[in-house]
Amino acid sequence: MKKRKMGVKIMNNSEAKKTKENFENELENLFNGSKQVENFVKVSKSDENSETKPDQK
Repeated sequence: MKKRKMGVKIMNNSEAKKTKENFENELENLFNGSKQVENFVKVSKSDENSETKPDQK
């Protein structure tokens, strides 16, 4: 009876390189998305502040 190997896949260099590039792209997309959310929150808060404090001169 043969033993079955667990689901470990060995990649060749081109597969590994593509996987790494995909991972880096996804990570960059997540980072950019979080920056957009952060900027949106800042803008939203500044809009709220300008609405609640009219013309303080």
